Parts: sequence; C-alpha cells; structure tokens
Amino acid sequence: MQFTPIKDFYSDEFQSQYCAGLSYTVRPEDQKLADLVPIWIAEGKVKLGVPEAVLAEAKVAGSGKTT
Repeated sequence: MQFTPIKDFYSDEFQSQYCAGLSYTVRPEDQKLADLVPIWIAEGKVKLGVPEAVLAEAKVAGSGKTT
C-alpha cells in the first residue's frame, strides 16, 4: 500500500517526519504503520496512492568536500 501526505507532519509513534507530496510504502511487515494510515486519513494528514504529479525519474548529482 502506498500513501502520500497531504501536509507535513511529525509522527510521535515513529519519531519521524512525513513530507507532503512524497510517496511512502507500507510493506507487509509494517503492521504498526498499516494500522496508523487509516487514522492519518481520517485526520486529513494523508491520502492513499502516489502523488498526482510523479516525475519519471529524479537524479541528484554533485561534488564537494566536507570539513
């Protein structure tokens, strides 16, 4: 199952930030997450499915050094 946050929100249960417009996948072994998604839908935080405008492919490139 995939879901997409409608707005940014923080999950205390997972101590994790969910970002609007990104797609997240609930895997079969993620029962706790699967249980929370319907609650988040009811709260207006997420919707089922992937974002409406999905780019074909995203790439990041760069160079530099850290100090």
